[in-house]
Amino acid sequence: MKKLLVLFMTTLLLSSCTCLLSQIPPQYVYVGDNCDVSLPDYTQRVTATDNCVVVSITQIPQPGYILNTTNQVVTVVVQATDAFGNISSISFTVTALDTIPPVIVADTALFSENWVSIGNIYDMADKLVAQQEIWFDATFPWDTLQIPYIDDNGDTQYIIGIPQELQPKNQYDTKQMVIWTAPRHATEGNGYRLFTFVNPGDTLIVQ
Repeated sequence: MKKLLVLFMTTLLLSSCTCLLSQIPPQYVYVGDNCDVSLPDYTQRVTATDNCVVVSITQIPQPGYILNTTNQVVTVVVQATDAFGNISSISFTVTALDTIPPVIVADTALFSENWVSIGNIYDMADKLVAQQEIWFDATFPWDTLQIPYIDDNGDTQYIIGIPQELQPKNQYDTKQMVIWTAPRHATEGNGYRLFTFVNPGDTLIVQ
């Protein structure tokens, strides 16, 4: 009876050998240019101690397991086994990260098409100005306009009508239109916008 009891206690003590593993916090790995990354070998990064002999340290999933866009997080289990078959394990998560943002390259045609649209808008504005000029030339009282002036005696006199050679008609067809726009006039409504006509070769003085 004593022999059986001693044998039972000895077996119990021998089989109670337990491996001890340290804990591992959540881990992060970065994907490469192909947008995936291989799971590292964490068995080389842990230490297993035991009062007996540690015969193996394994990892599940195995090193080389692929993390990618459809498989971004995995739970890794590292397991240590001693000579008596006792097992200890720890688990932790490994998350794949991508810190490179997308690069947006606009089609150059978008820029050229935009300038075409801007050009079309200016063409429409030119047409409106031309129509305005035609109407103005046709309705302005060139020949009956009274232009006041002070004569040598200090009296107010009037010139009736503008001489034909001084009438600024058909400027749109014969001169160049210059548009002066104050900063932020279009975006905020500040300042002014001035339309004027000049002859080719005229000198503009801005003050």
